[in-house]
Amino acid sequence: MTNAPSNANWVYASTLWTSSTTTLNPSFTDVTSTVTDVKSPAFNSLPFTSIRVVMGVLPTQNVGLLTTFSSTKSSAYSLFTGSYSAGGYTRASINTYVGTVMGASALLTSMNSLPNCNVIGFNLNAGSPVSAICRWGVALNGENDCQTCDGAFGLGCYTQAPGWSAVNGGTPLIASGGECFGTQYGFRTIVLVR
Repeated sequence: MTNAPSNANWVYASTLWTSSTTTLNPSFTDVTSTVTDVKSPAFNSLPFTSIRVVMGVLPTQNVGLLTTFSSTKSSAYSLFTGSYSAGGYTRASINTYVGTVMGASALLTSMNSLPNCNVIGFNLNAGSPVSAICRWGVALNGENDCQTCDGAFGLGCYTQAPGWSAVNGGTPLIASGGECFGTQYGFRTIVLVR
């Protein structure tokens, strides 16, 4: 899958996440393009043991946040619609990625203003104890709890901040894929499996 920086195709409730038959631009193969969203048929059916999320830069072998699972996942669709699963990295490793690899100092400053919660993984709020919802990401909060999250960083995220409802599929504060009420940082996102 890929998410172009300014598109809202990958919001949390999008059928791109929730349908095991939907595809988008499946014949598009130029991962250097920054203008096209893609969901290939492989997202719905290809088994894998590792997944790499690459944001803000072009994919290379050693770039991105890699999660390796102890058992084979049946598909990216099943991972992103299943129950909560820990991401396998720390807030420090995400901060390093955002600040060093992405070179996104403004985003890192925003993230650092929300130093608490830090639940990281796949399907936040699908069995995880947080009020932010992400298909993949980290829940962020200014208060020392996870029930009133002020932000999130990741894919298909939104927060349950006061004044927002989930009716429209959600909106992220700090995330890729969607629109926002605070500050959104649009970055090219690519998810690779093997």
